[in-house]
Amino acid sequence: QTAISDEEIQNTMDLEDEILEELEKKERRIGDLIDSINQKDKALGEKDKALGEKDKALSEKDKLIEELMRKLGQR
Repeated sequence: QTAISDEEIQNTMDLEDEILEELEKKERRIGDLIDSINQKDKALGEKDKALGEKDKALSEKDKLIEELMRKLGQR
């Protein structure tokens, strides 16, 4: 009876080890995904900043064109 009990305990412990290993794999995968998302968020933030700078430059260019057109119209 002790041998059967010991085998059952060993099987239970083996199963617990497998479950823990799978949970650790999933935890690492989740951590990797979070890192990936954070990197993509950072890249998107940098692109948004670049687009904002381009919008500002285009707005300044439009103002300059309007000013030049006014000056040409005054001639």
